[in-house]
Amino acid sequence: MTQAPPPSAPPTAPPRPAAPGTPGGPKRAVGLAIAALVLGVCGIIPCLGVLLGLAGMTLGIVALAKKTTSVGLAVGGIAAGAVTIVLGQALIVAIMVPSLSHARALTKRAICAQNLHSLGIEIAMYSSANEDTYPPDLRALPDQELPKILKCPTADSGRQCDYFYLAPTVSKPDGDMIIACDFRDNHRGKGRNVLQVDGDVTWMKEAKFQAEMSRPVNAEFAAALRAAEGP
Repeated sequence: MTQAPPPSAPPTAPPRPAAPGTPGGPKRAVGLAIAALVLGVCGIIPCLGVLLGLAGMTLGIVALAKKTTSVGLAVGGIAAGAVTIVLGQALIVAIMVPSLSHARALTKRAICAQNLHSLGIEIAMYSSANEDTYPPDLRALPDQELPKILKCPTADSGRQCDYFYLAPTVSKPDGDMIIACDFRDNHRGKGRNVLQVDGDVTWMKEAKFQAEMSRPVNAEFAAALRAAEGP
């Protein structure tokens, strides 16, 4: 007597595709594509542009990986994100370059002021050692670093000395009397560092400097400077 074979198991149904709205479904992928485009476009916002653009590119790539039906939105988000990242970096460079240039100019101006301050100390020491007689020329000072001190870091005229100096002709000059300053072209006409006989160094814009030159105490210095610089 033969035994009947056991009944075979019923065939299993193939897995149903994820329904819209379920995790990983097309609806979510479409949402990622929309979000990618929105973030990519929002990348034009200053400061946050690079981060938003990067987020837009990332969501666009994820949406494509999930085979979204809105391929155009995803690609648009990637493209917009890439463009805003590039523009954001260009904007940062455009902001930073002038700031760095201004910072370099201020640093060189400070070095120039320190040069004049050092010259003021050397002049005072010379005067003290020579019975209140001022040096006839800055190059007569004994400082070993003198060639370096006499050069303004922003001047490119090729002069051996970038500072104009005039020794006071009175025995007890007024403390506000100017005895040395930058030449006019040292700082591109934006102003000058000025050394007074009491050792103070001040940055003056050209208009204020010319006002100081009109004071009687600086009349002799102003006349000599005009002769040296020309009209």
